[in-house]
Amino acid sequence: MLVFEGRQHVGQLQFRLYVPRTRSPKGLFHPLYWMDFQGRTPDLPEKTMALFCYHVGQLDNTTDRDPGYFGRGIGIKLLKKTINWAAASGFKAIVAKGLSNFRPVIEFMGGLTTETYQQNGFRTAECYIDHQLRTELEKMMEDPLRESLRKALLDKDLNEASKICICVKDL
Repeated sequence: MLVFEGRQHVGQLQFRLYVPRTRSPKGLFHPLYWMDFQGRTPDLPEKTMALFCYHVGQLDNTTDRDPGYFGRGIGIKLLKKTINWAAASGFKAIVAKGLSNFRPVIEFMGGLTTETYQQNGFRTAECYIDHQLRTELEKMMEDPLRESLRKALLDKDLNEASKICICVKDL
């Protein structure tokens, strides 16, 4: 799903048909990461959609985000439109990775919070610490080019920041 403001692409939500027991060959750094629930996924219907990453405010082919697009409801509108499309297309459920409510992680990962999914009818099946994400956050704390992120992480429990929840919506 894509969102445009005029001719400018300002948001996207990627999704695929869920394939049980998917493993990401490069963890965080491979698109299949969004369908790799580290063997913790509950039983899901055969026709389940897996939500992948969101990008709001990414105006070009870099990882930069324009914060002027944050807080405008673009991610929520994408989610609702995708839920409606999935239901109309015969999907029986949607599964997604819910992130902690911590802006630097949301921007780095390109996703939505667990709370956002819950507010939109998803249940939380299970939560776990993503150890690779935790390692990446630790690396970011050491990167002098990421001073604002380092300061934000100093006050945050890294286990809480690295928590992933498996969010499921039955359609």
